[in-house]
This record gives sequence, C-alpha cells and structure tokens, in this order.
Amino acid sequence: MILLLLLCVVVAGGTGAFMAQMILRDWEAMLPSDAPGIQTPIETPEPLPTSTPTPEGTLSATEISELGRQQVVSIRAEITTTDSQGHPVSRVASGTGFIISDDGYILTNYHVIDGASRITVSMENGASFEAVLLGGEAITSDLAVLKIEASGLTPATIGRSAELQIGTPIYVIGNPLELNHSLTSGLVSALDRDVSIDHGQVISMFQIDASVNPGNSGGPVYNQFGEIVGIVTAKSSLDGVEGIGFALPIDDAMRYAQQIIAQGLPAPTPTPPAQQQGNQPWLGISPITITPEDAAEFEMVSGVFVQNVYANSPASHAEMQEGDVIVAFGGIPIPTVEALRDAIAGRSIGDTVTVTIWRNGEIMELSMTLTVRPTD
Repeated sequence: MILLLLLCVVVAGGTGAFMAQMILRDWEAMLPSDAPGIQTPIETPEPLPTSTPTPEGTLSATEISELGRQQVVSIRAEITTTDSQGHPVSRVASGTGFIISDDGYILTNYHVIDGASRITVSMENGASFEAVLLGGEAITSDLAVLKIEASGLTPATIGRSAELQIGTPIYVIGNPLELNHSLTSGLVSALDRDVSIDHGQVISMFQIDASVNPGNSGGPVYNQFGEIVGIVTAKSSLDGVEGIGFALPIDDAMRYAQQIIAQGLPAPTPTPPAQQQGNQPWLGISPITITPEDAAEFEMVSGVFVQNVYANSPASHAEMQEGDVIVAFGGIPIPTVEALRDAIAGRSIGDTVTVTIWRNGEIMELSMTLTVRPTD
C-alpha cells in the first residue's frame, strides 16, 4: 500500500495566497536491506579537495543575478473585491515574472494576477508597462501569460526541467515582500512532488531548498548555466519549517505558454477561477503518477493512480474506484498526471470517452461522459 504524508503548503504569491496540500510518498521503508554502506576505513587518507570542480559553462551567482536584471520583472496586480456588506474593497498583490520573448510576452503564476482589474509590469531598469492577460488559469497549471507593448527585450534562455536531478544547484530571483531583485540559492531537493491545490487538483512540481517568500511567485528558478528550469509557485506554511519550496517544471509551463500565445486571444478582464471551472471538461478525480519503478515496487502497473473520486462526477458515474490506475484515455496511453491533463484538455464538455484502468490485476474499460466542472 502506498504510504501518504500530508504537508500543508502555501502559495508564495501576493496578498491573495491560497492554502494547499502536498502529497508526499514515504520511500524510506522501500530501501533495500542490503543497501551499500561504508565497508572498511581508508587506511591512507588523502587530503580533501578545497573545492568541487565546476562544470564547464557554468555561471557564478553574480553572473546569474546580472542575467536576472534583464529577464526578470516585478508584477503588481490591482484587485477589487467586495466585503460582507457588498462594499468594494481594493488591494494590491505583488509577484514576479520573466520575459519569454523579445516582443513582450511574460510568464508568471495565475494566482499572482487572479481577479486583477489592472496589471503593471516593471523592469529592473525602471521602465513600467501596463500588461494584458493573454491567457491562463488557476486550476490545472497556475500559469498566466501576459503581454506588454515593448520590443527589443532580453528573453530568458529556457532549459530542460526533465534533465534536473536531486542535488542540482539552482538560483531563485524574485521580489519577496516587495524587495526587488532578491537572489537566493540552493539545490533541487526532490522531483515529481504531487501538490494538491485549492480544489483537489494535483500539480506535479519539484522541491527546492532555496528561500522563497510571498512575492517570489511566478519568478524563475535558474540552473547553474543561466537557463530557467522552473517557476516558483509554493512554499511550506508549517510553523518553524524552512527550506521547503516548490516550482513548476519549465517543460510543462512552456508547452502551456506556447498554446496560449498561438491562440493569441487576449482576455482583458480576467475570469475568476470559480467561473473558469465551468468552462472546462471535468473527470472528477485526485490523481498521482505511478512511475514504472513505483509499479514494480508495489506490484501494480504504471500510470495514474486514483487517490480520490469526487461525488457526482463523470468518474463516479462510471463507477471508477479509489485505487484504480488509469493507463489509457480515449486510446491514448497515460503514463503521468500531466499526460492525463493534456488528454482531458483536448476534449470537450459532453464528449464520451473510454478510460482504460487497471484494478486488482485486471484491465477494464470504463465509459464516461465529461461534464462541466462545478463552480463550488
């Protein structure tokens, strides 16, 4: 049985931060009993090296900070809501973003600009622009693409998050607590952390130990080559806990951003998440990726493990059960949660889809009709 540990995390954004839960799998019990250890002491110790060799082409922290001055922006979102008496209440949320094209496309977290009536982007050189929300959503990606009217900008170099390993050095640049252009550093602490956000949807992130705080949201995680490999999104909110932050992998983020830019349909008035949900097809589960290694360890198949089935959802009506593993969706193999999200996003509300599952050693097919995501 998979052992789950629940850890409370908070999105590292502006004043509109929301709470989240992170699902961690405890792998300690799975260490082999014959794990290698120290066999015998070294009889003739040699002096330790004074420093670790630096891979060719790497940049110093100072050089990465200078890159950030050209590529990282400060984001200010003006948000108007109503209080319990219906009176308008204005507030300002702040966060971070980074330039992905020389003509003014900017990537950030959706929760940084969620509900904003006005978005302002500021450069390190003092230039300021009013931004338009080109597209984004809070439910499955927490990403937003902004557009400013500018040219000749310096876009970030995009790396490959798929190449990250535990222990990879990373640097974070952002605007925590409105302290512009703050740099922190650390390591990749873990990969493929399944973080369950507001409505139970799970987003796969990697864990970092670099210090992040409110205002860092949407900011870049650089590798030691000056390439962006992630987007700071959340941190632990437990009292006394430090050095536990989470970032969206850049591979997933750029696929989403490219789709938004290709559509080219600006959304001058951002739609609140509760309304956005009603425009998306919904399966109604809380999923976890089961890797081939996990599958071998637990004597199951790889795919997407169904942690929870929501009542009155397409999955519940099709009699999907907790503990099922989704292996295909509409005939498309589903190896990860991200693949399942992409497959669902490619469908429309009202589509009837055959979902192939593994249950207790048997392969089964379930037919389910995708419905509108409920607004509550």
